[in-house]
Amino acid sequence: MLLTMLCLTVGVIAADETKAAKPDPAVVKAKIVKLAKDQKTTAKAMHKLRIKLIKTNPELKKLHESIMAMHRELALKMAANKDMRKLIIRFEDNEKEIETLKKSIGQK
Repeated sequence: MLLTMLCLTVGVIAADETKAAKPDPAVVKAKIVKLAKDQKTTAKAMHKLRIKLIKTNPELKKLHESIMAMHRELALKMAANKDMRKLIIRFEDNEKEIETLKKSIGQK
């Protein structure tokens, strides 16, 4: 019985919460813009700190160099694949055409 009453109470509380007024969309949008701006600033700070840590910490520097070497090796092996090479060429051709079209309308 106690469990039943507890379940009913939770159901009533949940129902009351759904009846609450919806937030003003303009306020929500402003909050989203503010959070997105802060997120961008935070990401820049994280990137700057990562670079500093890699430069100043020998262990991290060595690990980073190992990862970059493995990344280069992986990229070379992937690019050697015939199907991947076709996709890379297609991507590059599209990129060139986009740049040409942008220049034709004076866009950078």
